[in-house]
Amino acid sequence: MILFQAEVIAIELSKKLVIVKHGDIPGLMPTMTMSYAIAIPESLGPGDKISADLVVSSSKARLEKIVLLEKAKPNRAPATSRADASLG
Repeated sequence: MILFQAEVIAIELSKKLVIVKHGDIPGLMPTMTMSYAIAIPESLGPGDKISADLVVSSSKARLEKIVLLEKAKPNRAPATSRADASLG
């Protein structure tokens, strides 16, 4: 097990995966964005900062003991998309 910190980039609920950006893990992998299996992805969201135990077995890796360090701040001005009715 390796304790590390990361930022959540995205969640794939149907696959129970979290995509995170993490720093260098000496002797294992460089700084990168990668997906990991987690048990309960519903509690996380993009922009959340977490710490977790990285468990590597065979060629698979998963996150355990996830701790939310900082919840992402809500976007005050959400991006919106409006179709122009005159086009078309």
